[in-house]
Order: sequence, then C-alpha cells, then structure tokens
Amino acid sequence: MSGRIPAKNAQDLARVVDKISRYEPLSSRSALFIDAVKDAVPVFNSARFLKHISLGLQRKWKVHEVREGRDECKPATIVEKLNGGGYSLVVGMTHGILFGIVIDSVKRMRVVDRHLEEIKHEENIILMCEEIEKAGWYEESLKPAILDTRDVRNLKNGVPFFFFGFGCYIAALDYRSGYSIVEQFVMQKRGAIAACGLSRDISEVTRDDYHAALERKGGLHFEIGESVILNLCNHRMSFGEALARAIEEYSLSHPELIKDLDQKRVLFGLTLIGDPTLRLMR
Repeated sequence: MSGRIPAKNAQDLARVVDKISRYEPLSSRSALFIDAVKDAVPVFNSARFLKHISLGLQRKWKVHEVREGRDECKPATIVEKLNGGGYSLVVGMTHGILFGIVIDSVKRMRVVDRHLEEIKHEENIILMCEEIEKAGWYEESLKPAILDTRDVRNLKNGVPFFFFGFGCYIAALDYRSGYSIVEQFVMQKRGAIAACGLSRDISEVTRDDYHAALERKGGLHFEIGESVILNLCNHRMSFGEALARAIEEYSLSHPELIKDLDQKRVLFGLTLIGDPTLRLMR
C-alpha cells in the first residue's frame, strides 16, 4: 500500500528522483477520464460512476472524457491528449492487464476469447499476459485495444499527473520489475508523478462479490478509489495519506465485509507508486 519508487538500476532511480525533486503541487484543475468498460453493461454503468466522481470534485475542476468506441479513445490519441492537455489527474475506468489498460473492452474480450479459449482470465493472468506477448496476433488484433507500456514511453507531457486506474492487475509488482503499467507511468521522465492501481489480489474476489462492487453495494476499490481522488483533489492530502485514509474509512464503514479474507486482500491490494509524501494540489 505504501509508496514505492520503481527502479531497476541507478539510471532509473536518478530519473524518478529528479522528477520528484523538481515537482511542485499544482494549481491547475484539469482531469482526463477514460471510460472503457462497455462489455460490463448493464452490470456496471461506468459513465454514471465517473460522473459521480466528477460531481464530487470542486466546481473549479474541468473534466474531459474519452469513451470507448469513439475516435479519441485510441492509444495514439490518448497519448496526444496527455502530452498536450495539461491534466493533473487521469482516471482510467477500464479493464487491465499487467502491461496495459484496456481501452476497447469489447474487442479485447472477442480477440482473447478467440485465441486463448483454454486460458481463464481470473485463474491465470500471468499465463495470459505471457501468451499475449508471444503471440503474433497481438500487434494486428489486440494492440489497438490496449494502451500499453510502449505508449507510455512516448509521454512528453509538461504537467505531471496523478494516475488512478480501476483496472485489474495493473499494479502486479511481483511479476517483473518495472513491468506494470503503473510503474511505467512513474518511470518516465514526464508521465505521472504518482500512480495507483490494483495488484493481483483482485483475482481472489468471488464473482458475486465482484458484481456487488460494480454496483457500488459496498464499493471495494470503486468506493476506495473515489475517496482517494477526492482526498487528493478536495482535501489536498498527500498521496500516501489519501490512500491510507480511504482504506481506513472503508474498513470502519464496512466491518462486515472485511471479515472475509478475499475482501480484505482486495482492500489492501491497492498499490501506490511514487513518493507518498507529495501532494497533488497546493
């Protein structure tokens, strides 16, 4: 849960530390919301959930959205928006895999189902990602559906943003050092000043519990994520404090839920990458 600096060597560390040392809390209030879970309808209304978060932000915030199925919701276009948009907050309401966030959920499910029928997403995410990497069909069939670590390396944004991703596995730090998409956001010279996402513990949630979370009946990472964002933007907490406070409040509000081991594992599966003492807002 605590903040971490993603670095495999002295060069990586120097780049991230230099970014942190030059960072100043922001006065700009511009956010980009990426809405890409069409395959979850009608179980989960992502547009409604993102609007709920948007309404929770202070009135001075300007929120821009890109939605699955529209021209702007493509890897190259999102990178272009991040490079030129001056966003201080980026929220990804998407599915996830270790090395990317899914921006075309329908295509991703269709392609993966066709090529990997024998691999179950919830049971063997590592195997699925390794097969995707090895497969010749990734570039042709699946790449347009995923904003991956290579896209993140093209970020040249002037304003460092905070990224919060709701997608599964995007912070599976135990797999391979520097591999996850949240690590890559922070490792860039530009990119994110901090990022937060789910480790692999999300896979331990039962399907019934997952549907309950999608419907916001006990929230899990949806309720916690909303709290983290509002703590940063409205209450001007540090990154570490915003996450710790959100988890504490959820634990106190839903004691009956966190008695379940799977629920508790997910509760502490949210992982913050970056200096936890920094603040997003002045």
